[in-house]
Amino acid sequence: MLCAPLNLGLLLLLLLCAGAATALAPAEEAEEKCPSVWGFCLKHKCCTSPELTCYEKDRWYAQCRPTGNCEPGFHHEDPRETTPWSCVVLSSPTLPPPSTEPPTTNMPPTTTTAKTTTTTTTAPPSPTLPPPNTEPPTTTMPPTTTTAKTTTTTTAITTTTATATTTANTTTTTTATTATTPPSLECVDKDRLCADWARAGECDRNAGHMHEYCMKSCNLCGKVPFGKLSLWPKKVDAIIRARCGYADWELGGLSSPAAQMYHIRAGEYCGASPDLFLDGNECGACYRLWKYGAGNAGKSAIVQIIDANTAPSQTFDCHPAAFSKITGAANGSFQVAY
Repeated sequence: MLCAPLNLGLLLLLLLCAGAATALAPAEEAEEKCPSVWGFCLKHKCCTSPELTCYEKDRWYAQCRPTGNCEPGFHHEDPRETTPWSCVVLSSPTLPPPSTEPPTTNMPPTTTTAKTTTTTTTAPPSPTLPPPNTEPPTTTMPPTTTTAKTTTTTTAITTTTATATTTANTTTTTTATTATTPPSLECVDKDRLCADWARAGECDRNAGHMHEYCMKSCNLCGKVPFGKLSLWPKKVDAIIRARCGYADWELGGLSSPAAQMYHIRAGEYCGASPDLFLDGNECGACYRLWKYGAGNAGKSAIVQIIDANTAPSQTFDCHPAAFSKITGAANGSFQVAY
């Protein structure tokens, strides 16, 4: 008779241990799926730590890197340097940990005999969002041009006869005067997932794509200014004497560490008018420039400010590589949004 309670207690202990082991199995399996820092994450699109983000290089490779530590383009230290990094975020946004506060709902008391109840609270799964498409949409925004024809020229011809009679012949001609207004930048979302991406914080983490294709969801309506784009008027190596000093001879010229930044090596840099340069406070600042007008409308590139110019306000003088990428031309002056 004394052995029955002891056997029942032993049985309960064995059942509890088996349940704990079963509960731990999914967690261990999940850890194996999500790699740690510098690990390959293309398959599961997740990382083991909230301080890490799964960044895409191309459609064959992605890597867990410290959040914010990914620069688009080629990396000379990259063993897979045959393709550039797109730095598209593949991992889902990290959700806040589940609340540890006890629930406020009062439950009726329950009497349990020789029974243990374990309650586990789990947060809802993170929404899995597809990364923004790096290809521009097939639709283009036509520019808007307003033409006014309002000029009238009047010529008076006076003829005097022997009877002192004067006649006036009036001829009216119309010439065309064309005034072009800045094109309107349509503030819309060009992807049906823009609102979801914006809520996930992509307007800041992936600003290059979101500011161009998800203007409405990123709250950019009415905030995009217009300026002028012209060709860099100096020699290509004038960066050595640029006011920001990234390639000063004392620092090593074109071999200096600052001159090895991605946009400088790619020729994607510009001089800016005084209102944009701000006495050097905008050195190193990056702008995305969109071309608008006849032909190639909508092309864009990200450029870095490295010098000042003496042009009128809101003017960018860009290196030939950046100028051609934005305008599709070898020279000229174009209107841009930035």
